[in-house]
Amino acid sequence: MTTGKPWDRSAPADDDVEDEDVYDDVYDEYEERPRITFSLEEALHLAGSILVLSFAFSVALACQQGDKGFPCSFFTGDVSFAKVFSILPWSILIVVTGFMLHELAHKIAAQSMYMFAEFRASMPGLGLALLVSSFTGIVIAAPGAVQIYGEHITKRQNGIISIVGPAVNLAIGFACVPLLGSGIDVGGIENFFVVVAFINAFLAAFNMLPVNPLDGSKIWKWNKAIYLGTVLLVVLLFVLTLDIDLGALTGGTSGPGGFK
Repeated sequence: MTTGKPWDRSAPADDDVEDEDVYDDVYDEYEERPRITFSLEEALHLAGSILVLSFAFSVALACQQGDKGFPCSFFTGDVSFAKVFSILPWSILIVVTGFMLHELAHKIAAQSMYMFAEFRASMPGLGLALLVSSFTGIVIAAPGAVQIYGEHITKRQNGIISIVGPAVNLAIGFACVPLLGSGIDVGGIENFFVVVAFINAFLAAFNMLPVNPLDGSKIWKWNKAIYLGTVLLVVLLFVLTLDIDLGALTGGTSGPGGFK
């Protein structure tokens, strides 16, 4: 495995190294295919992040479906303990599909290029998510990221590792599209597949912003055509997911799953 300077998907790529040279050097040194590995520390960071984000989403979804709407507080009785925890298992499924698979895509892409890659949680970010959601019912989170170490990271490698995360979100979102009009409620979550599609569309859109350290900045530097094509897919997913209601302009409601 190559070692070198830390890379968190925001470090600049090495413009002086050709992709082919990097791969030739790597495969000369390693005869076996790269292994996808997880450490105990990484597993604990992933599990903790999933639980905290799932609780935050449970509070948000309970608030959204309650009479008060936003903002609402878990601690003042705006939403019940029973309601939040009845939604929790399905919130875990939403977080796993939206957040965890996004991060694991980055990890697998990097490890397939013989780089060290492990997820590390951001304790301040998780604490913020827990605090804000508990008191307002709104999810604001920066749960952490995959930390990657490698040598001679090219723009192409940088771009590929970055784009697989939003691509996973888009794949999950579009997989939900045939079920968007079904009105299926799962575990007390109204229009479950609309919620899943919307969250994945939002995550893809946010990560595609061309600002460091987000994925979009690396993809833009690597291949502008791929960047623009991905952005168009994100817009299409939003158009298919959002319940655009002209009545909202005169005080009605609109949005995924009946969001107000």
